[in-house]
Amino acid sequence: MKVERFNKVKHLASANALLAHREMSEAWTAVLPRFGFIVHKDDKPVAMGFIRVLEGKMGVLDSYITNKEFDYDVRSAALDLISDALVAFSRVDLKLNGLIAFSDHPNIIQRATKYGFATHPKNVFQTLSFKQ
Repeated sequence: MKVERFNKVKHLASANALLAHREMSEAWTAVLPRFGFIVHKDDKPVAMGFIRVLEGKMGVLDSYITNKEFDYDVRSAALDLISDALVAFSRVDLKLNGLIAFSDHPNIIQRATKYGFATHPKNVFQTLSFKQ
């Protein structure tokens, strides 16, 4: 699998294909965050994910989408590649102070804790601080 920094011009067709697999409107590509990554396998899009940058040098992980044509293990591996890339990009390139993620999905919470996110009440809100 290949992970790349998302480029709306280069990856528009792939983004639209991922949205179509989830029965989502192509209109979503107009509001995708500026910073993101996409994973392809054999030239087919597997997953994409993004960071919305907030004031206070914080970011929110956002718009994770996977292709249902691939099995769970492939999608999970793609999400790991995207998460690795987003966390590193947030820290090194964007120099953010931390990340926030919102979810109540058990698999997403498990993935978040793997990256060091702290789980807050009701497992809905996670934070990852880059400050030591």
